[in-house]
Amino acid sequence: MLDGVGGILRRQNKTTKEKTIMAHEKYQHCIDDCHACLVACEHCATECLREDEMKMLTRCIELDRSCAAIC
Repeated sequence: MLDGVGGILRRQNKTTKEKTIMAHEKYQHCIDDCHACLVACEHCATECLREDEMKMLTRCIELDRSCAAIC
């Protein structure tokens, strides 16, 4: 049985001992994926800034920054 208590989930096992599971542990995979998304978006923006024709990539840079903010 799971019940949420202030960001902490408690799971009761068959021997009635409680194991505390922190909310961030439960969602660690999602957190890792979001961080990878942010890194990829920032990388794209940085590479656009290194281009000779950077002005032509203004919209792409804006989208990359928005992408990173969402992640």
